Amino acid sequence: MHVLHHMKIVVALENIRSVYNVGSIFRTGEGFGITDFILIGITPTPLDKYGNKRKDFIKTALGAEDKIHWEYVSTTTEALEKYSHYEVLSLELTPNSKNISELKNNLDKNNNYLIFIGSEVDGVSKTALESSNAVYHIEMKGEKESFNVSVATGILFYLISQ
Repeated sequence: MHVLHHMKIVVALENIRSVYNVGSIFRTGEGFGITDFILIGITPTPLDKYGNKRKDFIKTALGAEDKIHWEYVSTTTEALEKYSHYEVLSLELTPNSKNISELKNNLDKNNNYLIFIGSEVDGVSKTALESSNAVYHIEMKGEKESFNVSVATGILFYLISQ
């Protein structure tokens, strides 16, 4: 696992449909030194079903897919079981979610984190939210309800890499 100071972070991309968003998240993560991902459900992987690199993926990842450690699981439960010794965080707006600006002060540099990012339509699953030690949201200033998933993840990566 990649280490930011002593902190270990695995980013769980849960049922994100767009291969371009996932490629962009890989590229942004690599740029911020976040290089461990678990891809869940329908989230596209850098390889097609024959084990060849996906051209649509590498179009946005631009080589980051070669520097990223990624693995695929079919369900959120599998991801939670695999990383059961990690503290679970989610990026999602819920009635009890905290502003993402509080995240940095709540991270323990000696801890391990599994951070869930969900699809733009459905968000983070109920299973992941119920397993989360904390849930954070990005406050919107305009009229839209959310950012593009790759942009929201970039904001998250920036904050945790500081």
